[in-house]
Amino acid sequence: MAYLAIVNVLLIAFDTTYFWARPFYVERLPAVAELYDPVKGVEPGDATAEPVRRRGPDGEPVDRFWLVDLPFLLFFAAELFARWAAAVRRRSFERWWLYPLVHWYDVLGIVPAQQFRFFRLFRLVSIYLRLKRSHAVSVGDDVVSRGVAWLADAVSEEVTDRVTVRVLDLAQREVAAGALSQVTRQALLPRRDEVRRHVVDRLAAVLSDPELHERLGSFLRLNLDAAVASSPALRRVPLPDAVLAPLVRTVGEAVYDSIVETLTASLATEEGRLALDAVVDEVMEAFTDTLGHGEVERLIEATVLDLLAEMKAAVAVRRWAVDEAGGR
Repeated sequence: MAYLAIVNVLLIAFDTTYFWARPFYVERLPAVAELYDPVKGVEPGDATAEPVRRRGPDGEPVDRFWLVDLPFLLFFAAELFARWAAAVRRRSFERWWLYPLVHWYDVLGIVPAQQFRFFRLFRLVSIYLRLKRSHAVSVGDDVVSRGVAWLADAVSEEVTDRVTVRVLDLAQREVAAGALSQVTRQALLPRRDEVRRHVVDRLAAVLSDPELHERLGSFLRLNLDAAVASSPALRRVPLPDAVLAPLVRTVGEAVYDSIVETLTASLATEEGRLALDAVVDEVMEAFTDTLGHGEVERLIEATVLDLLAEMKAAVAVRRWAVDEAGGR
């Protein structure tokens, strides 16, 4: 049944494209044209690109493809009724008349009309799926199935990649035209309070981190030692280096420790969190005001354009071709 369905579909495709490909048949395969011209009602001996077709009493061109298709229709109809009877005998459905409703594509596929030939493809797909579910054959793991799956994946990837590249091109043009600032405003402003709360929480956690305080203290001590040797103001203090250096370090560390303690204690209170919230709000306000102009806007646009270009380059890689080359 699978082979018959394939042959039938190929014959339908051949018949549908016959007049389009007839010049090739006449020039390269004259036996095919001589054999099939009578089926399509072409006048004998007519080898022109636009053949003259005989017409019936109703004025329509003569087409005897139904004679070629009739044996397949009869065989498919017999197979359909046999499967219907088997389904009734096995009680596969609650009602005997449900089978043709479920397999409507098989019923439409045996209608002897040109408009219903398309449904033969559904029959072919149905047979393929039944064979694939069967344990009696290796359909799905054979060369043909793997080739069809590879071709389907390749076509799907090509179509998807073309659409994706087109979308990315449009996005690049919109960003270059200045739409990024408007989009950023529309996305950021409704969530401004939420973003501000998140930033405040993170800053409070960072500023209260003892490990950060220790690192900043080490950095401060290094700079205090260097300041004693390089600062002109400290060099004018009338004290020897052995006294001046420990004094500067002690005063600097005391001031730093006082600032850290004050900041940590302040962040633990409601007033301190409100003050930090106000600072973050001012920063966000300044950032929002710069959208649409200035160096920040140019930096964001350049970053987004580079990101879109990298995405296009990644999409342009044909993975189906790479996989095939790797498999070889």
